[in-house]
Amino acid sequence: GMVTVFTPAYNSKKTIERLYNSLLSQTNSNFEWVVVNDGSTDSSGTLCDSFAAEHEYAKVLHQENMGLSEARNQGVKISSGDYVTFIDSDDLVVPNYLEYLYNLVQKYGTEVSVGCARLFWNDVCPSTPEPEGSDRLLSAEEMLEGICYARLPIFACGKLYKRYLVEQFPHPKGELYEDTATTHKIIGAIDKVAYGTQKIYYWRQRSGSITHSVITERHYYGITASINQLNYMKE
Repeated sequence: GMVTVFTPAYNSKKTIERLYNSLLSQTNSNFEWVVVNDGSTDSSGTLCDSFAAEHEYAKVLHQENMGLSEARNQGVKISSGDYVTFIDSDDLVVPNYLEYLYNLVQKYGTEVSVGCARLFWNDVCPSTPEPEGSDRLLSAEEMLEGICYARLPIFACGKLYKRYLVEQFPHPKGELYEDTATTHKIIGAIDKVAYGTQKIYYWRQRSGSITHSVITERHYYGITASINQLNYMKE
């Protein structure tokens, strides 16, 4: 089955070309890349259009600025993959990212597979590939418990989803901590998850990023999302 890679882009001209190159080197070539230019005021949109002109698999959607969640939600509408994965515009993935996640769903007969992430700061990217790691089948309950105790990753990126799950559980429009609000619902809707410990996703940490910036009222949604998640677990 084909995989759709979703990337919301907002003023990402410094980082998105590097992501584009990490997609060019994927060992699994059966994918499309949907980039949603979320009202960028720099040349991100033009840069993304140039990727699309160079490669058939790249599609670009330009929209007014609506935030990361809505960029993901809108991207789903123009995509055609059987499976979907999210990669943010300032992050990077290893060459076997798509192959690894796809092989996991095939091996265990699941609708979701999960890989692990490696953090890197600003532009200093890890140069040595991680070893293979192990993989196993988790029940939805085990995955949810792992998320609750921060043993397993809650963020939307670095996972592969059967398409209908992303359509059924869209991200909350305009909110931060959209992953906290959504991931547990997707896991709770299925029986089992394929989990691999290989670190296939490089997650950039920036001092000026959304979750490292000065606390404003918008950040409190993280608490609301966590309370909602807790109530969901109790039920």
